[in-house]
Amino acid sequence: MSKLDIAGYSFKFENGCFSLFKRTFMIGSGTLYDGLYKLNLDNLYVETLMTLQHNVGTKRSLVDERSAYLWHKRLRHISKERMQRLVKNEILLDLDFTDLNVCVDCITGKQTKHTKKGATRSTQLLEIIHTDICGPFDVNSFNKEKYFITFIDDFSRYGHVYLLHEKSQSVNALKVYINEVERQLDRKVKIVRSDRGGEYYGRYDESGQHGGPFAKFLEKRGICAQYTMPGTPQQNGVSERRNRTLLDMVRSMLSNSCLLVSLWMYALKIAMYLLNRVPSKAVQKAPFELWTSRKPSLRHLHVWGCFEDGIDYCRKETFLPVSKKDSFRIMALVAHYDLELHQMDVKTTFLNGDLEEDVYMDQPMGFAEEGKEHMVCKLKRSIYGLKQASRQWYLKFNDTIVSFGFKENTVDRCIYLKVNESKFIFFILYVDDILLATNDLGLLSETKRFFSNNFEMKDMGDAYYVIGIEIFHDRSQGLLCLSQNAYY
Repeated sequence: MSKLDIAGYSFKFENGCFSLFKRTFMIGSGTLYDGLYKLNLDNLYVETLMTLQHNVGTKRSLVDERSAYLWHKRLRHISKERMQRLVKNEILLDLDFTDLNVCVDCITGKQTKHTKKGATRSTQLLEIIHTDICGPFDVNSFNKEKYFITFIDDFSRYGHVYLLHEKSQSVNALKVYINEVERQLDRKVKIVRSDRGGEYYGRYDESGQHGGPFAKFLEKRGICAQYTMPGTPQQNGVSERRNRTLLDMVRSMLSNSCLLVSLWMYALKIAMYLLNRVPSKAVQKAPFELWTSRKPSLRHLHVWGCFEDGIDYCRKETFLPVSKKDSFRIMALVAHYDLELHQMDVKTTFLNGDLEEDVYMDQPMGFAEEGKEHMVCKLKRSIYGLKQASRQWYLKFNDTIVSFGFKENTVDRCIYLKVNESKFIFFILYVDDILLATNDLGLLSETKRFFSNNFEMKDMGDAYYVIGIEIFHDRSQGLLCLSQNAYY
């Protein structure tokens, strides 16, 4: 609440309901459920109005390695305090935290209800292992798993996670874990701490405890089993908190990437990988460093789920950012405010890019110069078929349009906005199609002239068809209709 208040948001509570406002706009609402308010944000506002009115251009944000917000996403939405400690420990370079204010994906994915109390800590690796099972989940993974089990070393907080089809497979995961860590560290696990779930504790009746496979395996290996008291999950707080943190990160990652929910298992494994490499309140050093005696490296990280638009595995920028289809919902603004809606087309789009490196190609078949067939051609401009052609077009376009006073959207980098007192114009770039919306014809004409003076353009007039969607705009009746009949 405090962070939202600082950012200019206001709140209203009454009759078990909650409303969230930005200035006079209501951008979210919620209802009281089990002691917490369940918040539903207005996605249209989040992805359009808020960013259109308050965005700051992020010129080539992909290569801004000092952006704290970029690293916040790369580190799967860990807290600002953890990131500052990574900087202090020289695991990360010095970051600019001015762009890390309020993360909508974190608000969507994270909630907390309880606070933890201090506890006696172990003094060496594998002295105490915390474990817990989470699930079942409404959506199975691609391999049909619906549970996961975690094992957390108490001393280092280094964690392992395994996917399960059924809780009964927990003993199989335990065997794999014990064999792996004891060989890696040349130490023996002494204590395993868990709740009293049947998969751990076994059955209990009038005659006493009847240990299940998990408990029997621990007994066979000479490992002490510690169980929580009934109804006190906080006694297994290390695993409970870790699982909650993992799920918070998974939800935030999926929210940010817009990938299928069934990919949660990949997000889960990456989240554990990251938590092992960042410090927490429990340990001053990264768990990886305590586990291996080596500092972790974070230089290979990219934003999960999209590899940060424009970056491939080799961290070389080659691809063209593409506008999200969700951004097409700005049509609601066009209809609501009765805006002009026009379309332009860029001719020979990819020939506009400037090359930043030397690129050579074989002489075209049938055009090789006699006696010099062994020679190659050096390109002066980008051409179709060149790997970086689309990316170079975007960079050239971005440089040009920003110089004219447009600002790049922070959520969708293919949306640009220009405001002149009460007049405004924004447009969406779909590779070579440009959709323009404005409340002023003069500003529209000025923008079109600028486009035509810098690129070879075709003015299509009123927008009627873009990315396979037909547009019917009847301003006299205040209607704007969209149709995808072409797909049927």
